[in-house]
Formats: sequence, structure tokens, C-alpha cells
Amino acid sequence: MLDPAAKYEETPGLVDALKRGIRIRALHHLPAAATLVCKMAGIERDFRPSRPLKLNPWFVDYKETGLARQLPTKLLLHRGVIPKPYASQVKLLSKETLGVRAPRRSMRNASHASSNDGRVTRLYGHSIENEMRAGSFAESLFLAWSGERPSEFEARLLEKCLIGSLSNGPGTISAQGAKLSTSAGNAPNTVMIATLASMGDVHGGNGRRAVEFLIRVFGKVAIKDPFDPGHGIDVQKLAVKEARSFAKQRHAAKEVGADYQRIPCLGHPVFKDKPVNYDPRERIIADFLKENERCNVFLDFYHALAGQIKNLGIARNVWAVNLDGAIASVVLGVCWKLLREKRITVRRVCDIAFMVFALGRVAGAGGEFLDHQDTGTPMDMRVLVSECTILSRPQD
Repeated sequence: MLDPAAKYEETPGLVDALKRGIRIRALHHLPAAATLVCKMAGIERDFRPSRPLKLNPWFVDYKETGLARQLPTKLLLHRGVIPKPYASQVKLLSKETLGVRAPRRSMRNASHASSNDGRVTRLYGHSIENEMRAGSFAESLFLAWSGERPSEFEARLLEKCLIGSLSNGPGTISAQGAKLSTSAGNAPNTVMIATLASMGDVHGGNGRRAVEFLIRVFGKVAIKDPFDPGHGIDVQKLAVKEARSFAKQRHAAKEVGADYQRIPCLGHPVFKDKPVNYDPRERIIADFLKENERCNVFLDFYHALAGQIKNLGIARNVWAVNLDGAIASVVLGVCWKLLREKRITVRRVCDIAFMVFALGRVAGAGGEFLDHQDTGTPMDMRVLVSECTILSRPQD
């Protein structure tokens, strides 16, 4: 058994042996073995490579793994040359996309969001004491979530979103989670966890999906300030285009009997029977914008889209833009400058929209816990056997 990487003296016996082939120990010896056999057999190359055959990675990032400090230098990959036409596309992508690609490193004992030197606790460099003196929970909350302080106007909008999220009655899924957990005799922190566990893509996750939807629509639209009434964006034109696209997808899906992707945050199970429907909580936000002679281009687009969907005959009336849509529009508006300047990731903005709803609702769940604990009875949330319907047959 010969080592294809070793150097041997060329003898007639060796040449004859190699013409019959070579046995290798590992697959990565195959290129060297084939080269050696061809050389001894006098087989010429079909072509000569213009450059050495080696890996040409377009993107290299060892920061998340920490391997850059562990591997020998000769084993580290370095960013190669991106061939055309992909090089220009990658360059264009890095310029036009919203948000930043955050650098990664080990965060076991480090944080950008908070610090404590034994004397002062800080949020992104701002002391908690000064935040307490300023006295705006919404401003400090957004600072802790984004690393940037919102304006007073933006903070008041965010605060209205938090208040609107506190509760939608005891029958909502998240409130039911809180009441079920209290009925079982759990502590308040467990009840609040049960509330959070009762949220998901259907209940609570609409705000995240709405941000993704709005970014897809507005990703390449030049907007400096989404709250400026003079933004110059034709929201009706955008709404017509999106409504027609939605109608086309919906029609194609219905023809083959498949489901289709709904537009997030349009429609409300209660506010739905008027010619033009509104979620009263969204109206509070819209009225506040109007009172301050401001607008929100994303919220305006949502209303225009609801109208165009009605005009196309998809809906019998104009759907309401629900609270989740208003939250998504506000959060994206507050984060828009940060996205454009690549100081925040798209994923973080989507998560903030969800967290605004989740924080408001879990705080409201504390109220459900206190009420149910004081006035409810143990296990009063269970469903009696007599009220349950059996849908399967006994098998024994």
C-alpha cells in the first residue's frame, strides 16, 4: 500500500505497479493518488488549471464559533474572490437591504444591553438612576430593547400600544392561560409564564408577521420619516399593487383547493359588520397621530389596503386594522431610521413588535391572577365531564 503523498524513486517496477492502480487509506488521498497514477502511466492532463484548486469561500465568519483563536493559521479559511455577476449582486444587496448583520461573539459574560460595575447599573451606557429620574417607562424600555432612546412623541405612542395590550377580556387565550394557572394554585410568576406560553403565531404573533409584511412592501421605498405627513409616498398606489397580488394568489390557491397566506392584522372577530370597520384601540393611536399633526405611513397603507381589498370584491366590507397592526406600524415607524442606518437588525424589530404586545398582556395577566386568586375557587376553570363531547369510540 503506497502513500500517494510520499515521494518515491521512479523505477520500472514501481511504474508497472502504479499502472495497475494504487490502494489508498482515505478518500482525501484520492486526488493525489490519481495524479500519481496518471503521471506514471504517461497520461497527460486534459487542461491545465489557471489557478490552484482550493476553496473559495465568499463569506467567512468565525466569530460565533470562536475557532479563529483555536485553529492553526494554515487551517483558517479566508474570504475569496466572488466571481461575476454574483460580486455586483452581493455588493448591491449589502447596500439596499434594511437592517444590519450583527457581528457575533461569545456572550456568556458580556452584554451590550446592560452593565454593572458594582456601583452603577446601566442600560446601553445610560445609568438606571438617570432613567428613573427621567421617569418614562416607555423611553427606558425602548432603550433597553433597541439601544436607542425614542423621542417623547414616539415614547407616548409606544406607551399607548402597551396600554392597549393589557387586556382584551377574560375570554382571550392568554387571559385563559392566566386563569387556568391561577385555578390550579400556582404562584404569580408561574401564572405570568402560563400567559406567555399561551401566545404564539396565531395569538400574539401577528405583530411580528406584520412587520415582516410591511418591510417587504416598503423595503425599497425611500422614506426618511414615516411620521412626517409630507413623506411623499403614494400609499394608494402601493395598496393597489399589493391588493392585486393578494387577489391573484388567493384565486390561484382556491382553484387548486390549497390554503393561501393571509394578510396579517387585517380583520377583527368583533368589529366586522359595518361598511367600514375599525378597532377602537387602533383609533386611539390614529387620533393621537392626528392631534399631533403627524401620520404613520405604514398605518395609512394598511387602511388603504383594506379599502382596495373591498374594491376588488374580496371582502364584503372594509376590514378593520387591528391592534397588532397598529403596534407593528408604530414599532416599525420608531425603528425605521435605525433600520435605514443599519444600526438594528430586522429580526430585532420584528421581535420588539411581539414583545410590546407580550409585555402588555403579561402585565394584564397579573390583574387576572390577583382577581382570580381573591375571588375564584380552586379548580374552577376545569370543564365538567358532562360538558365534554366524546369524538372517538371505545376500543376495549
